[in-house]
Amino acid sequence: MREVIHIGFPKTATTTLQDHLFGMHPGIMSVARPFADKRIGDLCTALAIGDDMEFDQAGLSAAVGRARSQARAVIIYSDETVVNTSIRSIAAKRLKALMPDAHVLAVLRSQTSSLASMYANSGRRLRPAPEPYGGRHVNFEEYLTFNFANPSRGFLQTLDYARILSVYEKLFGRERVHVLLFEEFISDPRAFAGKLAKVLGLDPGEVARHLEGRHSHQRTAESVARYQALRSRFLWGVPLSRVVPGAAKIKKVLFAFWGDKPLKVVYPGDWESKIGDLFREGNRAISDKYGPPLERYGYPL
Repeated sequence: MREVIHIGFPKTATTTLQDHLFGMHPGIMSVARPFADKRIGDLCTALAIGDDMEFDQAGLSAAVGRARSQARAVIIYSDETVVNTSIRSIAAKRLKALMPDAHVLAVLRSQTSSLASMYANSGRRLRPAPEPYGGRHVNFEEYLTFNFANPSRGFLQTLDYARILSVYEKLFGRERVHVLLFEEFISDPRAFAGKLAKVLGLDPGEVARHLEGRHSHQRTAESVARYQALRSRFLWGVPLSRVVPGAAKIKKVLFAFWGDKPLKVVYPGDWESKIGDLFREGNRAISDKYGPPLERYGYPL
């Protein structure tokens, strides 16, 4: 039986893998996402973000023990929260105690692409923020400025792949850390499935069949983002139906005019280069150590 910890970096098809492979393949026993029940979800969330007073190591160990008794080919712990948290190294040590002989799977995505995708789907909404500001539209440059000025509070720290991988290398050993690329999942899904199957110890054809044509969390439509930006400037916090006759029809016309194409996010000025500068050295180290074709897919190098 093989045990795998999938440290799901955001915007790297993590939910797709969880929903369509880890939670569906008959040879895989998933002990994290997709959560079997609320109790398991609470245990895993506490591992990723909780103080020691809140984390029940024994309870989660018991859940993994039950998974081991199922006699599946693979036990997998997949949860993006373990890298998208302020206690990354603590979460990694807890995972080591939980599954000491596990292999570690990391799927990467070019940081500039990942940041743009995160903005498109959730970063364009101001949060957390006190009322009446929560949910208001933030433009891409404002989002970048905040993240750049607050690297330990924003999304940028989650994109420091080299630093995060080094923690898992020290805990599990370099030979047990495996790096795949989101870009290959998109451009050559069969090749990606073959590499993933090798990490999991499963048949490549079966893995490919579970992932074929699957892609959860499609990018937000441009019409949704435009409408949010408009509403942030016009009667924010007030239902339009109260003050504008035919508000529902107006909204429908606007959405039809803007269309349903995915929101295109363009870096302003020299921001793409500035963001890339933060990660070039680490990406070069990953390329040298693991050999993924980062240059082919436009990673900052």
